[in-house]
Amino acid sequence: MKYGTFKFNGKERIGALKDNCLVDVQRAYALYLKEEEGDGQADEMARAIISNDFLEFLESGKEAWEAARTGFEYVKDSPKDKLGINEEFIFYNLEDVKILKPYQPKTIMCAGPELEDPENNDMHDYIEFYLKSSHTIIDPGEEIYYEGDHTGRIDFEPELALVIGEKGRFLEEDEILDHVFGYTILTDVYSLDKLQVGWEGTMFHVRYGEGESFDNSAPIGPWVVTKDEIENPENLKLKKYINDELVVESNTSDLLRSVKEFASYCSTFFTMKPEILISTGNPDGVVFGTDDEGIPVIKDMRANKVQLKPGDKVRCEIENIGKIENPVIDYREVK
Repeated sequence: MKYGTFKFNGKERIGALKDNCLVDVQRAYALYLKEEEGDGQADEMARAIISNDFLEFLESGKEAWEAARTGFEYVKDSPKDKLGINEEFIFYNLEDVKILKPYQPKTIMCAGPELEDPENNDMHDYIEFYLKSSHTIIDPGEEIYYEGDHTGRIDFEPELALVIGEKGRFLEEDEILDHVFGYTILTDVYSLDKLQVGWEGTMFHVRYGEGESFDNSAPIGPWVVTKDEIENPENLKLKKYINDELVVESNTSDLLRSVKEFASYCSTFFTMKPEILISTGNPDGVVFGTDDEGIPVIKDMRANKVQLKPGDKVRCEIENIGKIENPVIDYREVK
């Protein structure tokens, strides 16, 4: 199933994608309870089991997930004008609603740069994760800010993000997907100029806070695809477009750390739970390498060395998940 959060007449709801429509899974389940189970409190039961907030829906666990699937399966082949038990819509045409980010994670755990030479074991000490604040998250279609000298040159990468369903800590690689509900797309916007500081005394610094975590630097969505729809997250095409032109195509199979390896690594620091989104990186971009003297540095190894400017439109696509588009505007245009 492909889930999304949408707004209609000022209210947010959870929908499951069917052709060019979203099925309101809560209202569909209420109809199922009334017609198939004869439940006299179908409306109240559906509202109690399936929240209209996707994070709460994830936290509610398998009872809510199975109820949503039951409701979807019950109505998915019905006429699109079928109404619910209170004469409300069940099917919503995509063009009639506003698609929002699927949900609001509290923290995003992101993969640090790849390595210029993966065979150099000494450099593996520089592999790490960093955090993006929840304040960075924006909707599909919402503006990415170009902030001139404040953030310097900015670019972006498409990243596969893991939506956690069940809690777990210290998870092995062969366990991690048991705790995943599904997958979404994260557009990782970053500053090329703010990311690297370099050497300060005897310490080498990469400033992820300044370089990676700033306003509107993490569009996510539009869909959360349940894990049963993705046969192998370790082999998905990642496509990056600027103004409808394909800039780079890569694959999750090319990541230095596999999807499961990185997620397992993250679980050694934080308990995996729905409020945490894990973004698994991109094989194209800046990397940790060494200079001519063997000293660690950040290197720009992007296949296409572009930088975003106001007026650009960025698009990220991931195989079997979909695409997310966002425009770039000058922050001074923000009202």
